[in-house]
Amino acid sequence: MAMTASFVDEYLTHLQRELARHRAELQKWESGTQKVSRRAENGAWEDMTPQWIESDKAAIAVYEDLIRKLENGGIGKIPVYSTRPV
Repeated sequence: MAMTASFVDEYLTHLQRELARHRAELQKWESGTQKVSRRAENGAWEDMTPQWIESDKAAIAVYEDLIRKLENGGIGKIPVYSTRPV
């Protein structure tokens, strides 16, 4: 299955929005302006912020990699075809 240029452009825009969202979240977690907690079985609150930081960092790395690959012509063996006239 070939990807059209318009699909790639739309997907790239989506990935860039998600990357920006994860970066903004990461800034809140790392600065301490926002924390994530959960209630443990014993009733105490547990800080989950470090796990969320690692999760956002992993997501950012994936989004950056996908964006870089799409901007450089495609992902793996999936060809990217233009529907624009030559």
